[in-house]
Amino acid sequence: MLGYVLSLVIGIPPGLLMGWFVVARGSARRPFEMIRPIPPVAWIPAGDLLVRIRLTGKVFIIWACGVVPCVINAYTGCA
Repeated sequence: MLGYVLSLVIGIPPGLLMGWFVVARGSARRPFEMIRPIPPVAWIPAGDLLVRIRLTGKVFIIWACGVVPCVINAYTGCA
């Protein structure tokens, strides 16, 4: 639940900013479009290597899988 809430809290504001402001869209859209095609399953080894602590690793994986869709969907909803 913590990873999901963090992905919402961290992902929705940049998506809204990208949808409302052209400057934010121009500077932030490219990194998100590069990360978007990475499947969520691919974040599991990265989370395992970066964060070995039990709960922190799980939260990181859920956050990494959820933050990019939150940004993209918030951006699409505002644009």
